[in-house]
Amino acid sequence: MLFRSQRLAALGTFYRFWVREGSVAKDPLQPLARPQRARRLPDVLSADQVAHLIETAAVAESPSLALRDVALVEILYGAGLRIAEVVSIDIHDLNLARGEVRVTGKGEKQRVALFGAPCIAALNRYLSEGRPDLASNSATRTDADRKSTRLNSSHANISYA
Repeated sequence: MLFRSQRLAALGTFYRFWVREGSVAKDPLQPLARPQRARRLPDVLSADQVAHLIETAAVAESPSLALRDVALVEILYGAGLRIAEVVSIDIHDLNLARGEVRVTGKGEKQRVALFGAPCIAALNRYLSEGRPDLASNSATRTDADRKSTRLNSSHANISYA
């Protein structure tokens, strides 16, 4: 079946090219139903796995880092975001009153993602207690260290085994 599908796909591409070039008036394969590969849904975490992930995030080197990590996990899960989207969020992208965040996703497409009360609480706590402490610590860093203060996707080391 796979081999047949590959042949049909190759012929379809071939005929579409010749129709576009004007050498063939009509694609003779167009009326044929071409089998499509089934799309698999992504794996999702169970409620227990998410609870374990949040508990693990709450144990960090310092209370400020723990608040940051919990807020990150909450927004990843609560808004259904990708790691690359989360690490690119700026303060002005958040609207905590409405429970929404503007993110730039794949293909530089912007979208608004919604999140609930647990995420709002975690973000409020991090922004009021954790972030000021982390920002004041970064003021004492050297110029070379200051360039690496923003999180990026290479900082992510998520294990939910």
